[in-house]
Amino acid sequence: MKKFILISMIAIAAFGVTGCGEDDGTSADIRWDNNSGDDIYEVKWVASGKVDQTWSADLANTSVSPYKGISELTGQGECLNVTDRGTGAEGTPYDVYIDGALNHSVDNNDSETLNISQVQAK
Repeated sequence: MKKFILISMIAIAAFGVTGCGEDDGTSADIRWDNNSGDDIYEVKWVASGKVDQTWSADLANTSVSPYKGISELTGQGECLNVTDRGTGAEGTPYDVYIDGALNHSVDNNDSETLNISQVQAK
């Protein structure tokens, strides 16, 4: 009987450890698929004028960024254009069009890849 109880406790503990996912406190995870024709960097998810998440690395055309968590489910993308680095216009913000639209909504607890169809200087 003691063996049965001990084995049951171990099984329940193992189930509890494997059954719990890691919660990072964010509402959803997104990544960017850049199909804009431009190499970009410093891609941001912005909601109500506030930056919610930033991908700092360069994102070449036809490249995909890693997933990151966001807290705000409705927002838009902003970025900087790599070609501006050599022209003195570095730091000029660009709007990110997600499948042709500026604003986008993500479902709660979803993981979504956002297609960057175009970037345009603000």
